[in-house]
Amino acid sequence: MAMKTVALLHPGEMGSAIGACLGGLGLRVVWASAGRSAATRSRANAAGLEDLGVLERALGVADIVLSVCPPHGALALAREVAGHGFSGVYIDANAISPATVRTIGRVVEAAEATFVDGGIIGPPPIPGVSSRIYLSGGRARDVAAVFAGSGSKLRCSRNGNARSPSCRSAPRSLPRRHARPGAGSARWRRSRRASRLRACPEGFTSRPPTSTAGSKASRTAPLRPRSPR
Repeated sequence: MAMKTVALLHPGEMGSAIGACLGGLGLRVVWASAGRSAATRSRANAAGLEDLGVLERALGVADIVLSVCPPHGALALAREVAGHGFSGVYIDANAISPATVRTIGRVVEAAEATFVDGGIIGPPPIPGVSSRIYLSGGRARDVAAVFAGSGSKLRCSRNGNARSPSCRSAPRSLPRRHARPGAGSARWRRSRRASRLRACPEGFTSRPPTSTAGSKASRTAPLRPRSPR
């Protein structure tokens, strides 16, 4: 059966950018606004996502659920989705531990869904910046084919390594949530550098200055004997 509808949970900075890419490929991308913030609603609207109000309705039309949320909420979200009896393809694309990946897999498979582990590398895929999502397990090949598309800023790859794709994702504490910027993201790195400089008070830098001359002099100065007391 063709997979044409993706329920995106949830459209944060990364999720909304991915949703816009998937929508650009001709997929129907839905989400549930119930209980979400005004900022999330604004991002979802800007990305052209279809709001179905409540999670149950979004899951009812979805072939794929794509979980892109804070890591600490990944397991709870999987349990909520499984509780609604979703039996399609569940992709967890969060930066979580292998143990949590295995637990989420058991949870969604108990509800007869197919589990696919995912890992996102790169900043949000906005114009001028590309990201890659690695997929492993279940119907990873089928999902990669659905997500593939000429001109999309989101690149999709099946993970041939035994290592969990979730482990490829950078920790949440790093900038831009999910991942380190790729080698081609020079503009993104410059903006981060500029924001750090703006955060420093005038006349200060993020690293204390060092004196090469002083340290060299201290290394080469001869030792003086102590005067007798």
